[in-house]
Amino acid sequence: MGVRTLFVLCATLVAGALIIPRALQKPYAQAELRMFRTAKAAAERGNLQAQYDLALCYGGGRGVAKDEAEAMKWIRKAAGSGEPRSQDVLGSYYANGGKSAPADDVQAAKLFRQSADQGWAEGQLHLGLCYMEGRGIAKDDKLALEWIRRAAEQGHALAQYHVAFMLLNGRGTSTNDTEAVQWLQRAAEGGQGSAQFNLGMAFAMGKGTNLDLIQAHKWVSIALLQGKGDNRALPALAQRMTPDMIEQAERLAKDFKPRSARPSIGNTAN
Repeated sequence: MGVRTLFVLCATLVAGALIIPRALQKPYAQAELRMFRTAKAAAERGNLQAQYDLALCYGGGRGVAKDEAEAMKWIRKAAGSGEPRSQDVLGSYYANGGKSAPADDVQAAKLFRQSADQGWAEGQLHLGLCYMEGRGIAKDDKLALEWIRRAAEQGHALAQYHVAFMLLNGRGTSTNDTEAVQWLQRAAEGGQGSAQFNLGMAFAMGKGTNLDLIQAHKWVSIALLQGKGDNRALPALAQRMTPDMIEQAERLAKDFKPRSARPSIGNTAN
């Protein structure tokens, strides 16, 4: 996944990523209407987390008509008062550029740093990617790895994949296949498709880990279900396996459930 693509995904948290089915839009689902009213009341009292939640409501049309201008108003308000999720989302808007915010990599990096300094994993990942690509800040692979690793240690699957990538390619550190595979494992268990495919191939080649065709088949299968990886890998693996091995691998793939370990910040009470 490219850096720009990642920033676009983050920005869409406000601008429409949470759109609900048309059947629920009017009348609004009662639960979403209550959520909107609760967030609005708390946001107007100055609760920063509620201001972020209210922006999501306006951006996605949850409990209220979709209104991107109102969404940006509340994101800017919360970010200006130091709310780390809002700082990260606003930074993504500046990284992308558009009618909501002009393209400004320097401002984006500044907001990502403010978010990252408060421990928000998305902000840490985005700041690390800025260092990796030299966007709005001097390129520095060591600092990139430092910040991305902080996000990875919080359980952020995409950050874990990026740590593995940097270790495999010796960016910001010396090459370390064994540690890279450990991070691939963590990212794969978190549901990151590219990590799942690369972990499968590591098992297939015995690179950074023991050769294990059952685990290789399992992880490649899971990745392909997400549209990640090369479809030719699975039949190539099957040629090296017995029917019993394939059956075991397929059973493991079927039983797989990704962990849920994304970081969160507080709640919107009060």
